[in-house]
Amino acid sequence: MNVYTYSASSWLDWTDATHFTVNQSNAKGDFGDRNYNVVADPENMPDDAGLWCPFDQTDGNIKCGDCRVCLEPDGPDVYIELETKTSGPGTPEE
Repeated sequence: MNVYTYSASSWLDWTDATHFTVNQSNAKGDFGDRNYNVVADPENMPDDAGLWCPFDQTDGNIKCGDCRVCLEPDGPDVYIELETKTSGPGTPEE
């Protein structure tokens, strides 16, 4: 089974986390297999920074698990857009 997590818990010792992929979601330490970053909009993503999350980019048409970026320990950094709940996956219907 492939397992991954997102963590901002920079105070934890992640060195024993060898059976799953850790996506670091803050810049307060040096842990995890990659950075998982939230930006206000795609224009805020640095040009050489990694890739836009396919789930986020396609409004949920590409599902987590179909895309394996967060599962693979040697994958690139991942970016998503800050949720405003005005659009995108998970937005309440009017």
